[in-house]
Amino acid sequence: MSRIFVYYEIDVPICTHACGQGECGANPPVGLECYNTPATCSCLACFAKAYRTYKFCVDQAGIPPELDLLPLIEQEKDQKFTPAKAEIGIGSRATVTLTLADMEYPDDDDPYIATRLTPACGSLLGRFRARHKYLPNQPLRRISGEITDPFSLENFTTQHFIITDMSVSNKDGCMTIKAADILTLTNDEKTQIPPPTKAQLINDLTETEVNGFTMSGDVSEYPADYGYIAFGSEIIGYEYQTDGNFVYLTRGIGGSKVAQHSANSTGQNTWRINRVHVIEFIRTVLLQCKNITTENIPFTEWQEEADRWLTDNIVDTYLYKPQSARKLLTTICEENGVFLWTDPQTNTIKLKAFAPEPNACTKLILQTDIIDGDVQIKHLDRLRINHIDWCYDPINVTKKIERENCRRFDYMDDAEAQHELQYGDERNHSINSAFVPGDNPYQLETTAARMLRQRRDAPVEAVFKITYENEMAISDVFILEVDSIQFADGSLGEIRMIVTSVEDVGDGSLEITAISSGFASNPAFWGPDDAAEDYSTATEEQKASYAFWGDDYQDFPDGRKRYSWV
Repeated sequence: MSRIFVYYEIDVPICTHACGQGECGANPPVGLECYNTPATCSCLACFAKAYRTYKFCVDQAGIPPELDLLPLIEQEKDQKFTPAKAEIGIGSRATVTLTLADMEYPDDDDPYIATRLTPACGSLLGRFRARHKYLPNQPLRRISGEITDPFSLENFTTQHFIITDMSVSNKDGCMTIKAADILTLTNDEKTQIPPPTKAQLINDLTETEVNGFTMSGDVSEYPADYGYIAFGSEIIGYEYQTDGNFVYLTRGIGGSKVAQHSANSTGQNTWRINRVHVIEFIRTVLLQCKNITTENIPFTEWQEEADRWLTDNIVDTYLYKPQSARKLLTTICEENGVFLWTDPQTNTIKLKAFAPEPNACTKLILQTDIIDGDVQIKHLDRLRINHIDWCYDPINVTKKIERENCRRFDYMDDAEAQHELQYGDERNHSINSAFVPGDNPYQLETTAARMLRQRRDAPVEAVFKITYENEMAISDVFILEVDSIQFADGSLGEIRMIVTSVEDVGDGSLEITAISSGFASNPAFWGPDDAAEDYSTATEEQKASYAFWGDDYQDFPDGRKRYSWV
């Protein structure tokens, strides 16, 4: 007999030096040593960082003694896990909230307890908070699996999070810890793109000045050669700068209005993003976020997805006003039809294009694959779209991006969906882009076409449970066969869906949330060299998965719709 067990680990930094000895630069009297933590250290310059791990679980019977856990979570309701949900953009974060109850406990964490001038006092969490007050941004792990006899961690899985908040109740001393997956680091207001710069003009800069100007303050963030700097709403290019002297100017870059700027005006370093592929740009923005590294970005996987669906998607703009990484990533992902989410088990950031998948994929049948045959179906009419317009290639990059300020404008309609005998309304969606160059009209056109074909009808959201044996992950595509969806002739309907959220509910099952991913079209895919040469000899699976050439623009002889471009 087995049962699901969950526990948590938190890593906190400690110093490996002996306080006041050897390489430690502190010199406290014996009995007044620090506690080898950043909050108590008097010589941070010589702090030799390592980590100590604290482990917590719910206070319950049958806690495995092999894990050395502190049962500080009093009840199941004091631990809450919410899975990530993927959607175009960067979705919502996977989160963990823990409430820990305080208790009296021996001060085993004090390396100098034997020589202290006063005996240990206080409580476990009281001492912990004082010694580890810098807990936010430290890692937290949620570890879950089946308790077996004999005990083994072999079937346990680990999910990785970043602590975002720590608070204390004055009433009972309980400590609440909140954590989220690694994409939460894009929310940090300290991470601005581009980073704010604060150097100031020494003298007035007239409208006609093109030779140069001088700045005071820290100029290390400004490129030495061929950089850009913004004063107010004017972007100025310069050929080079040395010790704050910026020379050989080009005024009014990006169509910005040339103006006079007074002494003491702050100059913002401006990023020139010059025809960079969208996934390269996304990676650059993520790596600006503290604690996100290349290890968190499976770029080879990203490139495979981009080679398939984002071949010509590039970013071309001037970033002159600092904004949060999350806001910038959300805009870029929405314009390019890209999902970003975190896989907490691998602690990596995943990327997928909003595009059709081959027709051959896993099928889930209500009666055999879904626990209790229970599927909750919801029609998301608010997401229905039948008209998309877009503008891009701004005349002035520092002004609001709207049709009047753009050189390029276009739109796409689904006239049938708007017809009075069908939906009889207009569901509009607008894309106003500062990032798409004027010579790349197909970039937004492709995004619009995919959105229009996928959201012509209200997307369907399904929530259901499956067993571990049918394990699924975010972005998996499958076909759902349910009684509540039928074809016009009454036969059982099938919905092509993509998984947007997975939650291990702790009873041996997974709760799956998915949204319909079928397109109102028949997309074509290249087949392998050994696929059938002719449609008439192809198997049903090959017909569903691969493309076949025809002599005209008619549907196939067996009634299958002709292909469409997405």
